[in-house]
This record gives sequence, C-alpha cells and structure tokens, in this order.
Amino acid sequence: SPETSYTRRREAFLEQHRNELLVLSAVGSWDKRVPEGMVGLVATLGGRSPCGEHAGTETYWLVPEREYHDAFETPGHMGYFIIDQARHQPWSRDVDSVVA
Repeated sequence: SPETSYTRRREAFLEQHRNELLVLSAVGSWDKRVPEGMVGLVATLGGRSPCGEHAGTETYWLVPEREYHDAFETPGHMGYFIIDQARHQPWSRDVDSVVA
C-alpha cells in the first residue's frame, strides 16, 4: 500500500499530478541565463516516469531559490517540484533575454 511503500507513494503522486507541470531539471543562478536569486527549471506535463521517460513538451520557468528549496522540506513532494503557472514566471533560456 502507499502507506508502507515508497514506490506505491510515488506512483500515487505521479497519478495525482499527471496533468500538472512537474520539474525535470534545475539550473542555479551560477548559469548566466538565470537571474540571481532564481532557479531555472525545465518541466513537462506529468514529469518524468520512474523509468526516466517523459512524453510532454518541455517548458521553462523561473522560480525563487527559497521557494524551490523549501518545497523539498514539504512532506509528500516525492522529489518533484510542481510549477504553478499562475505564479511562476516563464523563462526563455536565451542569454540575450536575461541580459536585456
């Protein structure tokens, strides 16, 4: 059951959030494309399966570092960060758009 199995909890989490943008990877502000204090995130609908596959189109987002790190302190996140399209800022990974 999900109460006793990490794998079952992860499966339940992915099923529950299959229609949301789940983060696949993150880039810190050490990358010149990411503003100071932010994290650049790559997300796709439903995230990556436990096998490492993802079928959705990648989208790019900027999230405050503190919010990103705090999310992993929240019980039940299962190692995933969920993009809130109403609050999080879309990100162009083009360096010129960050510098301008």
